[in-house]
Amino acid sequence: EATEAYTKGVDLVGEEDEPHPHAVVCAVRTVQPSECRRAACWLKRKQWQKALEDCNKVLRSGRIDDVAVKALFRRAKANEGLGDADSAMRDLNRVADIQPHNRDALYELDKYRSIMHRICVISNGTPEMRKKQRGET
Repeated sequence: EATEAYTKGVDLVGEEDEPHPHAVVCAVRTVQPSECRRAACWLKRKQWQKALEDCNKVLRSGRIDDVAVKALFRRAKANEGLGDADSAMRDLNRVADIQPHNRDALYELDKYRSIMHRICVISNGTPEMRKKQRGET
């Protein structure tokens, strides 16, 4: 299964106690794309929290490239699955700012213009998330 393969790859790179400096560069180039791909697998399995965690790891790295854009988009979809419409929309807007012609992001943003879509997303969230979305925190 793909999720397990990406996990094994991420774990293998992180095993050395004192990696060679070139290995660190290689790890950054290898681990973060693997985490981003694994997030896509988590999304397909509706494991929203795990997808969110992997995307956050990639985005904390400070990358500003296609991997980061994919992580932003996938984090938006994970937040949507968790019922956090505001965070999902914020990430989709960031993707559209970085890549104004990103069809997937533009399509998803267009859906968010519909109040009905936002209501559907929010209804998927936990009671705490629904309160947060209504501004009752």
